[in-house]
Amino acid sequence: MGSGKIIRLGTIDSFSKGVSSEPVDAEEKASSHQVRKLKLNFRPDANLKAKVEGFHVVKSS
Repeated sequence: MGSGKIIRLGTIDSFSKGVSSEPVDAEEKASSHQVRKLKLNFRPDANLKAKVEGFHVVKSS
């Protein structure tokens, strides 16, 4: 993941990283100070999505 690659956990799902940052007009002006948010993205595969879509959720009181 450190090299920007997607991590796959078998056939269940995958993880990737994301970054939100302030724009700069030149590469030499870029630094960690522009980073606003780091994210870990979870992507379920089609089989897991289909199983989750079949869940029935009920609000308890």
